[in-house]
Amino acid sequence: MDCQLLGEVCQKTILHWNYRDFDKFPDELHYAECLTDLYLKENHITTLPTWIGSLKQLTGLYLFQNKLNFLPHEIGDLCSLTVLDVAHNFLSVLPESLCKLSNLQELSLSRNRLAYLPKGLGQLTSLRCLLVDGNHLSYLPNSIGQLSQLQCLNVSSNFLKWLPMVLPGMALCADRTKTPNTAAKQQICKYELATARSNAGLLSMPVFPSTGSTTPGTLP
Repeated sequence: MDCQLLGEVCQKTILHWNYRDFDKFPDELHYAECLTDLYLKENHITTLPTWIGSLKQLTGLYLFQNKLNFLPHEIGDLCSLTVLDVAHNFLSVLPESLCKLSNLQELSLSRNRLAYLPKGLGQLTSLRCLLVDGNHLSYLPNSIGQLSQLQCLNVSSNFLKWLPMVLPGMALCADRTKTPNTAAKQQICKYELATARSNAGLLSMPVFPSTGSTTPGTLP
């Protein structure tokens, strides 16, 4: 183990280990019992260890632009997690255990290889922001309608042909030019379905009720 890294682990609750050229998840973090925020952006990490679930105090996990090809089942044991950023990786599937993260507020899955999302996504009852742009999604799970706290959803650059019923208070970003960073942009972005050409073969995106009906819903 690296003594310098281990020293940081023992002394700090927030670790900024971006751009370190790590090719694996640092073993020193096994001892990070008090760690609350971990930044490992733009490294070369391919997998996460099963013991990651022991980091019970972790509230923010930032793994933007690594080389992850899967997330372990134990990711669902991070009971304090509020932010998970695994954008710009190589994920093609997500574990259903991810849906156990009841405190999760922000989930960034942008620019991966996801063909579908977990069926239990609606169990993420604290989720406010979901970014799934730039994947291979052809549909969204009906359970997304259960995300009562959701304020922002970016589904641009996928293969969507229809949507479940959209929550009334949610800002839906279906066009890559609309980034919901401010309240003003959220209002502009809200129900911006007619310009969703970044989804393959889609000129307008009909909204279907989450009950599974094939009859299009009516936009507000």
